[in-house]
Amino acid sequence: MKFSFTWDISTFNWIAFWIAFIIVTIIVTIFNQFNIGFDDSDNWANHQRSNLVIYTDYKSGCQYLQGGFFGDNITPRLDENGKQICQKK
Repeated sequence: MKFSFTWDISTFNWIAFWIAFIIVTIIVTIFNQFNIGFDDSDNWANHQRSNLVIYTDYKSGCQYLQGGFFGDNITPRLDENGKQICQKK
C-alpha cells in the first residue's frame, strides 16, 4: 500500500488558519503577560481586563466609561467621592 499526499487549496487553507491562530494566541499572551493595553480600570495583579473603555470629552475634559456586553452603555466616570472625573485645562 502506497501513501500519497497531494497539496490542494483546502490543505493550504487549514495550514494558514492554524498558523494564524497560533500567531494571534502568542501575541495576545504576550500583551496580557506584560500588561500591554491595560488601563487603570483593569486588574493588573491578576492580568484581568475590565472590558471597560475610558473616553475623554476633549471639550470639557470629563471622562466616561463604556461597557456592557454589546458596548452600548456609557456612564460618567466617578472618583471615590462620587464626583465626575474631569481633567483641568
